Amino acid sequence: FVTSKSAGGGTPVFAITSAPAISLSNQASYTVSGTCAASGSNVTVVVGSLAASVPCNGGTWSTAGLDVRGLPDGAVLVTASQTVDGAVVSSSQNAVKDTVAPVVSIGMAPSIDTSNQGAYSPAGSCTSGDGTMTVKVGTVQAAAACINGSWTAPGMDVRGLPDGAVAVTASQTDQAGN
Repeated sequence: FVTSKSAGGGTPVFAITSAPAISLSNQASYTVSGTCAASGSNVTVVVGSLAASVPCNGGTWSTAGLDVRGLPDGAVLVTASQTVDGAVVSSSQNAVKDTVAPVVSIGMAPSIDTSNQGAYSPAGSCTSGDGTMTVKVGTVQAAAACINGSWTAPGMDVRGLPDGAVAVTASQTDQAGN
């Protein structure tokens, strides 16, 4: 008969330390990680309806890139558990799966001339609720709020740009990183 002794006593340290949002860029190889108490023993990880078993090594565990593309967008429960000295310890976190990228367009980017180069303001449409816009006019960058599906860059000083063609771009990144 073999038993074990824990000098610290109490409940073993077990936690999910990272369960990031699931986005377009990480859904094919999603990683969850955490701390565990029984090195050499496996940790059972469940992301939504997908289960994996990973080893506890040196007090930590990590999934090796789960393919979660089959899970629907929305709230995703992430749980992890391990049996330590006959008792099951577990942890859970809520993650969000959002694989829909914001839709952005530039509806107005007038020619730059002496009358507007000190306060140039391109504008367009965006996805409400999906974060701040990043607008670039040549090498000049500004943030713009997306309000009710529209954005307008604040008066950007583009006087330092050279004459000729100037690229105007707009992007928006939501909380999931799309």
